[in-house]
Amino acid sequence: MSLENGKVVSYDLFLLTGKTKGLLFTNIDKLLNEKYPTGLPEIYSLPIMHMDWEQSKQLTEDIKAV
Repeated sequence: MSLENGKVVSYDLFLLTGKTKGLLFTNIDKLLNEKYPTGLPEIYSLPIMHMDWEQSKQLTEDIKAV
């Protein structure tokens, strides 16, 4: 929501998340900027601090070797 001319205006906001190794962020950022040179939404990296560590085995298997 935002305030425009004294009125509350609502809008849709989407959040897309993905999990990968931090070392791949620069490659992913470069590819997205090449594919979408204008209008690329905000992208950033967040470390995984806590998760079901049993699931981390699958995450490790699914990610490209760096």
